Amino acid sequence: MGLTQGQLALNAGILQSGMQVGSGISGFIQGRQNAKILNKRGKQAQAARIAEGKQIAGAQRARSAASGVDPNVGSPRDVARQTIENSRVNAIRERFAFENEAAGQKTEGTNALLGGLLGGGSTLLTALAREKQADEGIRIIGKRDLPATSTGFDPFTNPLTGERLG
Repeated sequence: MGLTQGQLALNAGILQSGMQVGSGISGFIQGRQNAKILNKRGKQAQAARIAEGKQIAGAQRARSAASGVDPNVGSPRDVARQTIENSRVNAIRERFAFENEAAGQKTEGTNALLGGLLGGGSTLLTALAREKQADEGIRIIGKRDLPATSTGFDPFTNPLTGERLG
């Protein structure tokens, strides 16, 4: 014995629903992985900016010493300290930008999961309704079955037969 039209519709709906949920889960996992990568890049960028600032400050001290000025006192010392401080602030800003992007990726992943779950649930409910319709011979009148007017309803037309009244 073969499957009824309703059973076929239900099986197709279950399959499609599962694919939607699977796609949502995949998007969620991808978002989390992207966020991890971005957070790691942010830490690396922060460390690189701090090291870069220290190198620049070291070069400033070396130039001061080469020109006969003590780099550990007065203005040369202050310039080197400010250079290091500026590099730390820039490093924090850069890491923050990566962390913001990572948060966005997590949100996109969560949205993909929710979309997959909601879409899959909706598809499953629709498939269940179609199975019931097909197996019980029920015809549900929807908006598309009503006569077209500006409001979607014509009080002078029978919505079941389409016959004009009066």
